[in-house]
Amino acid sequence: MELESLAERAHPKRTPSYSFRLKSKAGLLVPDLDPMLEALARDAASGLHPSLVARGFQDCLVRVMVRVTMELSEQSKLNRVVLSGGVFNNRYITRKVSLNLRRGGLKVYTHRQVPPGDGGLSLGQAVVAAQAEL
Repeated sequence: MELESLAERAHPKRTPSYSFRLKSKAGLLVPDLDPMLEALARDAASGLHPSLVARGFQDCLVRVMVRVTMELSEQSKLNRVVLSGGVFNNRYITRKVSLNLRRGGLKVYTHRQVPPGDGGLSLGQAVVAAQAEL
């Protein structure tokens, strides 16, 4: 939540753009975040304002998610994606990933009534448990 808040306060034009690479291993797309982590550590050590580092970090994660999703969409010929998991409790990331995927022509589904992280998982487990008792 603190990273999300910091990113929202950073000036977009002053935000560093961190890079990453995608590798293919055994037919899977695997993000290599070493370039981002090295640059992020340098920026943090140099005293760059934490809000700029936080925004740069999250913007890089957004680009990774969007690129991987778009490539998988092209390979599979599927145009729908569901964003779920704890990272999507972060509104900054959810908003930017959703926007970019929609711009790429995908139909994006997100949580509305149940949280995307552990709260949703717990609800699902409770529903399964209730059904098992019948």
